[in-house]
Amino acid sequence: MALAETQDDTILNVKGAMETAAHVTGGVLGAYHGYKRYRGSLVGTTLWTLFGTFVYPLAVPVMLIQGFGKEKEAD
Repeated sequence: MALAETQDDTILNVKGAMETAAHVTGGVLGAYHGYKRYRGSLVGTTLWTLFGTFVYPLAVPVMLIQGFGKEKEAD
């Protein structure tokens, strides 16, 4: 029985590591996108970093739709 518990723990650890990697990757992508899109704006960079970190399944497609790292056009 101890082996089964060890396998379950390993699966949970791998799942947790993958989830952490996804959050970190989303945050890094968000930081780059926000920095480039808003021409170095600290606010834009920070908001996109947070968005990418905590809501990466939504943030990454939005980044791609906007043109990843493409500057925002003037209104």
